[in-house]
Amino acid sequence: MKTNLLIISAALLFLSFSQPPKQEGAYVKDIVELHKAIGNAVPGDEIIMANGDWNNIQIRFVGYGKENAPITLRAETAGKVVIGGKSDLKLGGDYLVVSGLNFVNGSSPSDAVIEFAISEDTVANHSRVTNSVILDFNKSQKNQT
Repeated sequence: MKTNLLIISAALLFLSFSQPPKQEGAYVKDIVELHKAIGNAVPGDEIIMANGDWNNIQIRFVGYGKENAPITLRAETAGKVVIGGKSDLKLGGDYLVVSGLNFVNGSSPSDAVIEFAISEDTVANHSRVTNSVILDFNKSQKNQT
């Protein structure tokens, strides 16, 4: 009896450690879901962008996190969210974190690929972009003939 109880306990303990960690936060697969998640975000929330290609998107990340509870926008897997086409990212608010986004082979429809301001009145304070790449992402060129 004690042996069976010990075996069952050991099996349950093993299974509890072998479970993948639960991914918490708002998991978004397209720009509509992303905008909705950003609009609903509160301090401590995490918005997770699905791996894949995100083309021709303008992300306006506005939120008001707190020093000990920032609002985070991150890639499902760092480097696997590839943003291309005519795309950019603007942040506005307080304590925002962006991580793991790759801007590749595109152009910004605005003055910058990443800007820490939405407007003169909405700037990003205590915010950061980490573990991200901007590669071959330039201002659109107009050919004049």
